[in-house]
Amino acid sequence: MEKKKVVLEGKIGVEDFPKYENMITQPDVWQIDISNFSVNVSIEKLEDRFFDIESDDEPMLIEKLLLNKEFASLFILEDGLVLSADKKVLVNSFDKENVTIPEGVETIGHFAFYFNRMKSITLPDGLKRIGNAAFYSCEDLSKVILPDSVECLGEGSFGFCELDTVKLSNRLKEIPANCFSCNGLMEVNIPSSVKKIGDEAFNCNFITKLTLPEGVESIGYNVFTQIESICFPSTMREIEKAFFYECNADEPSSCLPYVEVNKDNPLFFSVEGTLYSRSNPDVPYLGYNYMELKRAIKEKDAPVHFPCTRNESQRELSLQEIYAQFPSYNCRPINEDATLFWIYETFNGYNIIDRYMHRYINPRSVSNVQFSFNHFVLLKGNKTAIYSIDMKTILLEEDDDYCFESCDNEGRIYVSKDIPMPEEDIRLRKSGILHCRHIRYGCINIHKEVIIPCEYKNLGHFDACGTAIAQVGSKYGIIDLNNNVVIPFLYSSFYQPFDENEIAIVSKKEKKGCKYMYINRKNEVLGIFLSDTFDIYMPGFHIYSNNGKFGYAKQFGREYSGAIYEDVQLVDEQTIKVSLDGVNYQEIKY
Repeated sequence: MEKKKVVLEGKIGVEDFPKYENMITQPDVWQIDISNFSVNVSIEKLEDRFFDIESDDEPMLIEKLLLNKEFASLFILEDGLVLSADKKVLVNSFDKENVTIPEGVETIGHFAFYFNRMKSITLPDGLKRIGNAAFYSCEDLSKVILPDSVECLGEGSFGFCELDTVKLSNRLKEIPANCFSCNGLMEVNIPSSVKKIGDEAFNCNFITKLTLPEGVESIGYNVFTQIESICFPSTMREIEKAFFYECNADEPSSCLPYVEVNKDNPLFFSVEGTLYSRSNPDVPYLGYNYMELKRAIKEKDAPVHFPCTRNESQRELSLQEIYAQFPSYNCRPINEDATLFWIYETFNGYNIIDRYMHRYINPRSVSNVQFSFNHFVLLKGNKTAIYSIDMKTILLEEDDDYCFESCDNEGRIYVSKDIPMPEEDIRLRKSGILHCRHIRYGCINIHKEVIIPCEYKNLGHFDACGTAIAQVGSKYGIIDLNNNVVIPFLYSSFYQPFDENEIAIVSKKEKKGCKYMYINRKNEVLGIFLSDTFDIYMPGFHIYSNNGKFGYAKQFGREYSGAIYEDVQLVDEQTIKVSLDGVNYQEIKY
């Protein structure tokens, strides 16, 4: 096959991406020139849309080239990699379980491995820079060792992975925003070369204790979620007042960190865990006195308190009077007698009330209230426990065996558990790391009898048919109450669970887009279409495209057109216009 060079020129819109994607991903293409090629929106705006965690979009190759134009404009395709002509910049790689970046690569570009399914990555000596979101959402990646040649990491470069082990480069100057957010790190060693730790850099990890080395000068907001103890160096100059998870500060019963400061720091000092600035030594810098907070937490009321008799109303309200106090979806009875009710109020949060409108829950110590109708009430907070339906007896307390996540109306309790990683045990013992765990989900009953063992990465609630969506690795399937696999773990997502027509929408990632399918409970495919974009936000319809053509599917329905149209336009939630030639349109109503 004769290899060809593709030269792209002009300024295009986002809607033109599928057409150009088809041009540059043909098997005979070996070189792509984008020297005189651009997009009619800002690169920042183009980049921002992929950081939306609600979206399952993945950058096409054409987008990755545009996003990395600051590094190079002439690219070659070689051994499943897209490299700059001088082979110093890598901007794309097709999915492989074990990836080795070739020697000579100095820059891994923006979004290069975005949503890749790799399990391991080997980075070369001489690598200097890793771009924005380069490994974002590589959900099977658990370990990264950065060579000491790395000087720069991009925002979100390792966000939303499954990292439990990270070794940072000794030449790293900054850990930027969201760099390692939403991973499984329980510890991290910050090198002394680092001057700045950006906003949310380690947010949603499990780091509880940390000593920052001399050299660190600045720390941003929400860097840590579960930090309990932190020591700042003498070089620290800027401390964001919400460097710990900012919502903790609004909840007196939450864990707020014990802070120490090197005695030689000219701007800050600490006393018994409380941080002060030398410019205002009488007021706690973070807004709380640690020892006073500890005493307040120790002396707090119990999660449940019963109304005092002398304060009770003399009149029992009717159901109509109770419901008149709340929007219909914010007040529900928790038992058949309708003597107690679950409520939610915007400013007061969750609670349980009786017919006298008295509240039973202490909001200082309870963050969430759920119930299993006629079975029990689940209170989550400082003391997570399951109470009897009359709120008088503790039936089951959370312990080291399980964390209570949620419950359903059949009396099932959905739980999570930290499971040791067996394949890592030998390596961890040798390296001296004692804690390296990952969370898995299952289901028990009120007697703590196992219904579903904690072996799933995600587990949805069981439906009326006794089946639930579960996740193993990066794939989803369906299990029943006996933990039998009803639908194999084949799918990238269950975009829509089974509806009243017993139809679900599932997806599978393909090299050139995503394959969406309508399936029934027997896993029989009722409809299928390929799509490189799937707009899930169109009211009433899904719009998708493949190879430069467009199609539509009725939202949560079985109708699908195939990608055969030059243009598809939404009129309203019941009407769509389609065109085979881009000129003449036909209106379709549902």
